[in-house]
Amino acid sequence: MSQAENIRIAATKTLSSGKQQVKFVVENDQLNQYGYFLVNEPVPVGTILEQIKDRLEQRRAELKNVNPFFPVLPMESDPNFLLFSA
Repeated sequence: MSQAENIRIAATKTLSSGKQQVKFVVENDQLNQYGYFLVNEPVPVGTILEQIKDRLEQRRAELKNVNPFFPVLPMESDPNFLLFSA
């Protein structure tokens, strides 16, 4: 993760299923992103931020392992984590 990266929670919403939808923003010198993270039960904000950081690192590691001769991006493995470019 870059030193200048800042992750903040923009909003939370309790869904009818009882799960919480967390909207987050990743501010970076090179690229700003936003996303949604679905949490099954109420957890502290620090834990949510750590889980988001872990998933961002997993995404970056997967992108680094893409074969240049067969450039197919890895499949989405986590339906509870969505990330978009801002």
